[in-house]
Amino acid sequence: MNTGADINFALEQLRDALENTQRSATDIKQLVALVQSTTALISSNASSLDVKISSLALQEMTAAYEMFAPYRDVPKVSIFGSARTTSDNPIYTQTVATAKELVSHGFMVVT
Repeated sequence: MNTGADINFALEQLRDALENTQRSATDIKQLVALVQSTTALISSNASSLDVKISSLALQEMTAAYEMFAPYRDVPKVSIFGSARTTSDNPIYTQTVATAKELVSHGFMVVT
């Protein structure tokens, strides 16, 4: 595809998706804001890397939303660690205990 065809295809997909959605008015408002943010990014002087990072971030978030959809009603906690923390480190032991306690109270722990 050439660039003009790519743009026309993307605009057609966007129009069809917005016209055929069954989403709430609140969702549509947020989706329009997302399109406006994309438009602002296109119009800005963002570098190619900035555009790539934005695109990848949205793709990853979309995949995460789909992955976690079955667990929408389960409260979640993210725990960030370090590969340099060994299992004999007291902080590691405390973190494991904390995670187990959270799970016992119905939380999903995402590491």
